[in-house]
Amino acid sequence: MGSLKDAFLDRLIIREGGYANHPDDPGGQTMWGVSEAHFPALWRDGPPTQNAAREVLWKTFYLDPGLDKLDDEHLREQIFDFGVNAGPSTAIAVLQVVVDAVPDGKLGPKTLAKVSTYPPGHLYGIDIPPMVSLNLAYETARAAYYARITKKNPSNASFLSGWLSRAASLRTV
Repeated sequence: MGSLKDAFLDRLIIREGGYANHPDDPGGQTMWGVSEAHFPALWRDGPPTQNAAREVLWKTFYLDPGLDKLDDEHLREQIFDFGVNAGPSTAIAVLQVVVDAVPDGKLGPKTLAKVSTYPPGHLYGIDIPPMVSLNLAYETARAAYYARITKKNPSNASFLSGWLSRAASLRTV
């Protein structure tokens, strides 16, 4: 059985796909989720290898933001995925809004405490555990974020359906 790192990265690579160079994407050329605009050193000799992409993605979007501090594996994967798409600070700030913490984009002790005390929820009259409730709330907040940035910048409309599908693909229920 593979590691959590490999499982997260395998699924992320599938969602990201291979090479892309969409005219409306400010990241420019992208391979395996690694854009030339944000990681020019990896693109110096052409597109990065999948192994190089996996290492930089894991360090930049999982280890550096401290996602390993979160107890819930599914929430970690959601934030990791969203961070690759929108930046780790944005992904964490959205979590902070959901849990009613100060949205500073850093995963500190106050945010972690709010996550660990998130209340249970109800879905179709059924009680659901706190982490399932939080994961659903996070997915909804992520969708709202995409809608806001698309309204602000209509050129993002070509990405909206894919972003929403991507967020929904991580649903816990």
